[in-house]
Amino acid sequence: AGCGNVNNALSFGGSNGSSLATTEIWSGSSWTTTSNMNVARYYLAGCGNVNNALSFGGSNGSNLSTTEAFSRTTPTFVDGWRTTSSMNVARYGVAGCGNVNNALSFGGYNGSYLATTEIWSGSSWTTTSNMNVARSGVAGCGNTNNALSFGGSNGSYLSTTEKWSGSSWATTSAM
Repeated sequence: AGCGNVNNALSFGGSNGSSLATTEIWSGSSWTTTSNMNVARYYLAGCGNVNNALSFGGSNGSNLSTTEAFSRTTPTFVDGWRTTSSMNVARYGVAGCGNVNNALSFGGYNGSYLATTEIWSGSSWTTTSNMNVARSGVAGCGNTNNALSFGGSNGSYLSTTEKWSGSSWATTSAM
């Protein structure tokens, strides 16, 4: 998973045949390894920026509901992850958007394709209105007031796009 922008980004988790806890920071021209996540995993979601980020969900062979918060303390840039409140529904292939104070997680897979949506308050997750189409490997962008979910799979590749209004999902033009 990752977050940030073209000049300052964070990459975390993944797989190289084994679950990874690796975190790297992009400076705009090169990558530097920093503090590992506490739980190694792949197919996780993330949001935030290079200084404050969230990682949530994923798999390490088991479906995970783990949420971790990353902070980078300036001016010495002491980096670190801390485990915080878990999501209500363990899953991988989940999407996310927002920041460390207000985030959205949606979709995923835990043996079934999921339409589950959860809102992060800065300290805990609350389940809210489901997406209209359950799917995994979905992409997303936006924030807790206005977001998009697009693509993904429910056994077939999907071009579905849904728009989040802050309280519910509405299907809109497909990709």
